[in-house]
Amino acid sequence: MKTLVIAPHADDEILGVGGTLFKRNSKKNNSVYWLLVTMPTMPNYSKSFVEKRELQIKKILKVLKVKEFFNLNFKPSELDKVPKGLLIKKISDVINHVKPDEVFVPHISDVHTDHKVISEIISTCTKNFRFKFIKTILAYEVL
Repeated sequence: MKTLVIAPHADDEILGVGGTLFKRNSKKNNSVYWLLVTMPTMPNYSKSFVEKRELQIKKILKVLKVKEFFNLNFKPSELDKVPKGLLIKKISDVINHVKPDEVFVPHISDVHTDHKVISEIISTCTKNFRFKFIKTILAYEVL
């Protein structure tokens, strides 16, 4: 089984569904893919913060044994300013590449704007007629 976790920010995947991803990857013939939508960059974030986040991502990739990592590099807390068509295209490209059986996304009721935007985009771009290979879409909560 192929699992794709879509995380608006690095840490959402661990806080929201980390244990499940670890369990998925512990079974034979399962693989976990990670799509990160935003990434902090300078000058909005300090160089030390950006470097620390990059190191954290490398560690999580190893811990979860992520088969493939995708980073769309949008600015955090600004996804509501990005044209929806662009987000749909970028995310759909990754989904088409991975061809996951299941997809994890933030819950639509999450209070963070970036999480809501991604949840709405996923419900738009994962309609059954577009990606017949997706069997399950699961929402996760980020505390």
